[in-house]
Amino acid sequence: MKKTLLIFWLIMPFFCYTQLIESFSDGNFTENPVWEGTVNNFNVNSSFQLQSAAATPSTSYLLTRSEALENAVWECHFRIDYPSSSSNYACMYLSLT
Repeated sequence: MKKTLLIFWLIMPFFCYTQLIESFSDGNFTENPVWEGTVNNFNVNSSFQLQSAAATPSTSYLLTRSEALENAVWECHFRIDYPSSSSNYACMYLSLT
């Protein structure tokens, strides 16, 4: 019985696969998955890239909830078209709670 359970637990991950992929190709980042935060400070451009659209200098953030955080792979692209400084920069924080 122990061997059967061990084999089951060893091969089970190969049959379970979950992921969150957001390419913004639908032009809408507020649904499927739902993104929360300062959503008015962002938009999706014609190249389907999420970009900052804040009218004034401010702190902007987005978050989405995920059940698939174990063994997760996070990929993103930052493009900053201005000289960064100690008060003008981009940060990315990943959090697990």
